[in-house]
Amino acid sequence: MPTVSPVNLTAPLLLLLLWATHPAMATNWLS
Repeated sequence: MPTVSPVNLTAPLLLLLLWATHPAMATNWLS
């Protein structure tokens, strides 16, 4: 298995940040 790279850790955090800052867009995309 490959080692955990910083990108693998920051990508989910960026997605969470986008969801937190754009809740309406996120819920619209998820639904």
